[in-house]
Amino acid sequence: MRWLLLLAMVPFSARADEPARLVEELLPRVIKVMGLPGPKHLTVKIVSREQAERWLRRDLDPDRQQRLGEALLAVGLLPPGTKLETLAPEFNAQNVSAFYDLRTHTLVLLADQPDEAQRPIVAHELAHAVQDANLALDAAMKARRHSEDATLAFTALLEGQAQATAALVMDQWLRDRHVTVEGMSGLLSDTAARSAAEAAARAPVPFLGLQLRFPYVAGRDLIAAVSTPDDPVGRFLLKAPPASTAQVMSPGAPAPLERELHLERLIPHAKKSISTTLGRANLELLGEELGVGWRGDRLEAVRVRGKPVVTWVIAFDTPAQAQQLARLVSGASSRGGNVVIASGAPEAVRDAALRLFPEPHLK
Repeated sequence: MRWLLLLAMVPFSARADEPARLVEELLPRVIKVMGLPGPKHLTVKIVSREQAERWLRRDLDPDRQQRLGEALLAVGLLPPGTKLETLAPEFNAQNVSAFYDLRTHTLVLLADQPDEAQRPIVAHELAHAVQDANLALDAAMKARRHSEDATLAFTALLEGQAQATAALVMDQWLRDRHVTVEGMSGLLSDTAARSAAEAAARAPVPFLGLQLRFPYVAGRDLIAAVSTPDDPVGRFLLKAPPASTAQVMSPGAPAPLERELHLERLIPHAKKSISTTLGRANLELLGEELGVGWRGDRLEAVRVRGKPVVTWVIAFDTPAQAQQLARLVSGASSRGGNVVIASGAPEAVRDAALRLFPEPHLK
């Protein structure tokens, strides 16, 4: 994914400026709020919704989406019959209001958005442009491609920071026009997060709803938790971003444990399909608070003579937390602080999976 979406922002009455004029006006405000250098180059384009859909689809990997979807279905995170490779691009395209393309450094606005909504949208996307100028976001995203969890956590930081920046910019813009409302910036950020949550509630499957809701809602909460008068948008986090959704939800959480099972080496004739970390946020799709004590996980899938074999190993702080998950998920088993949820895996593979994360991580 090389673009950052803006899926919902609160509309504001404003004059119908041309986007280039809005960028010229708002970029200095965004830079001031973030306290970071701005981009040296930025392209602005206005496209139709159909053009935006084609733009967003051209960098997607439907084959990987299909393989991920097959693994998620096997461990109970997708309902039977779900075609993730079809639903994901459709859902994103239906909800997008604007996006920032990381590779071409292009701010893409949709022609069907009302003029009065463009100001906060542009402020939000300019925040992404400033993040990109300081962190090379395309490379940063590629470095996290191995982990759904790390990607979702990093996206939450970027979206939470962009929301907070746009809210502060709009608050100051209103103050300049002698419109002052106590707590306005917080209200604006909350409204944007609530809009994303409402859109997520209409997702065809909960997994896709979480991928939309978490960056905006948890991202808002993360920035609120770390902001200070000198750094209201958590600028320092760009140098030390959260490594997991657990760290987004609890900024003091320890670094995640990272291990690979290499399922393809354990089963004869196995061909590797997917290997990733799902993280606490995705784990809690199985039940609220089931991710408390999460320390790391690994989802791996292979195909053996055309049939999928899937294992998902989750490490917890305590055996009690592991046992709680194992009791609630049919077919799951636990040992110490580790849990394995598997489909089609021989007993020897399950046993190896339960030893993936060493016990010294336990409290």
